[in-house]
Amino acid sequence: MGNHIEEAMRLKLAGKDSCLHCALLYHRDTGYSNYTVEETTTDCAIDNNPNLPADTPSDWTGDKNNDNWPKTNHSLCAKFIPNPGDEVHFDVDGEITTDDYPKLPAEARALIKAHANCD
Repeated sequence: MGNHIEEAMRLKLAGKDSCLHCALLYHRDTGYSNYTVEETTTDCAIDNNPNLPADTPSDWTGDKNNDNWPKTNHSLCAKFIPNPGDEVHFDVDGEITTDDYPKLPAEARALIKAHANCD
């Protein structure tokens, strides 16, 4: 795994300690089909956040400058990989894969595939 300590330290010094918008954070819908999603779970591909996996709250803003979810808002770790695109969100039917996220760093793509047991 690449060295991302410098980026994590820069964010912490800037007063940001959320793991939101880390390329290792991903979401997975569960239910009977894409039309009957029962819940969405958020997880860390390297299990560095002790608060995850957890059901994603409906009132989570997803604002990296003001993360309002206690499961992620103080969980920035030294393995933080900046995500230049959208966070990975797997659907129930398995139609969405990590390949649908072209900006996802290759390192994060491999770790999410292994952790989520998909693709």
